[in-house]
Amino acid sequence: GASPALMGYCAEHNVPITFMTKNGRFLARVIGESKGNVVLRKTQYRLSDCESQSAALARNFILGKVYNQKWMLERITRDYPMRIDVER
Repeated sequence: GASPALMGYCAEHNVPITFMTKNGRFLARVIGESKGNVVLRKTQYRLSDCESQSAALARNFILGKVYNQKWMLERITRDYPMRIDVER
């Protein structure tokens, strides 16, 4: 347990507190002030309502992920070359 004073102190200093059961099941979390960009969030929700704009965003996300994976594979094969002996 934690006193309200301790939870307030932790919230003011951005120290998150998580409450769990004895078996490790999540109960609650106390975190400090949440700072977010409200305008950005509103724009994201507005774009999610339009199917064509959502599809364009999803396409860009997927292209970015494919590009990053390709780059990682190239780097790994360059940094850690595997020697494969093929006997015929």
